[in-house]
Amino acid sequence: TVCGDSMKNCGMVNGSLVLFRKQQYAEDGEIVACLVGGECATVKRFRRNGKRLFLVPENPDYKSIELSPEDFETGEARILGVAIEVKIKL
Repeated sequence: TVCGDSMKNCGMVNGSLVLFRKQQYAEDGEIVACLVGGECATVKRFRRNGKRLFLVPENPDYKSIELSPEDFETGEARILGVAIEVKIKL
């Protein structure tokens, strides 16, 4: 997966190659690829706060996405995988 600038503050800059482990769940703080709205995938840090779930960018120019457990139950959101490695092109 090629990453844009929403995660630049953790070393994932535009053009970085990110390797994901395919799985449908994530722990708090992990970086995930998540399908939102059935058609748009995003790379963000997964955060839990009680029943509230957030996809948080590592760039202040981008906004967090708030989700609920129901979003995952209905298919409105789906975790595609968890980032395990980043390669940056020089």
